[in-house]
Amino acid sequence: MAERYDPAEEILRYIDQHGVVDKDKSLARRGVKGGSRRSRGKKRSDREVLDLHGLITEEAERRVRMAVDRCRRRGIYELLIIHGRGYHSGEAGPVLKKMVRRMLAIELCHLIRDFVTASPRDGGGGATIVRFR
Repeated sequence: MAERYDPAEEILRYIDQHGVVDKDKSLARRGVKGGSRRSRGKKRSDREVLDLHGLITEEAERRVRMAVDRCRRRGIYELLIIHGRGYHSGEAGPVLKKMVRRMLAIELCHLIRDFVTASPRDGGGGATIVRFR
């Protein structure tokens, strides 16, 4: 009888052969601390990253306000806000994405130059890039 193909077995064999990379350790080696990552190839003060995954709306709003304020005070050119695509939000849709866009368009518009959907390498539809004046 022929053996059945099992993708899980293939994945486990690959992991046994090649090991697993701890991405948190690799970020620490590159000098990234406290969840605030900066984009590769840019000066340290050009971009900051804010990850909102797993936060409730009220906490996410507070962190967006703080990040915008911090970026403006430090002279940072861009803020990458990772809000996710909203796949786990059920019928409500992308709750954090809508909240971030609404805040940027209405409440924080006088503090920023513009905002756009991130490029695919920065998160695509699951992230927003904010540019400051």
